[in-house]
Amino acid sequence: MLVTVWNDNVHDFTEKNFKGQKIVVPAKGSIKMDYEEAVEFQGKFSSLPPEDCPEQDVPKYFKMIRIEKPEGATVTGPTEYVCQLTAKKFHSLDEYKKHLVASAALYADSILVDESAEAAIAEGKKRKA
Repeated sequence: MLVTVWNDNVHDFTEKNFKGQKIVVPAKGSIKMDYEEAVEFQGKFSSLPPEDCPEQDVPKYFKMIRIEKPEGATVTGPTEYVCQLTAKKFHSLDEYKKHLVASAALYADSILVDESAEAAIAEGKKRKA
């Protein structure tokens, strides 16, 4: 579904490398983009101002992007789920959850546990009881 991506800044917003393309959203203007790409574009960290810039808070570098859906359009959930550990793709949330449960023991050594945080949580629970 195509959506409108608005730039609410008074300066043009330029993303130099979004999926290998340069994207320019004009000041107080908009561009059309696929919904999933628009969400990714909105959330992508933008590059910082040049180092020779005397101030770090320069309005022309602010990312003021919003997404506008067509009237009456509904946005569905993801069409596929990807395990961040194994990179396997699943077409339903149930399949993905089954994979997570099944692989928990196989990849247990990949899970990092902060022992001091776990102890602090346990101590907090003891105090409340």
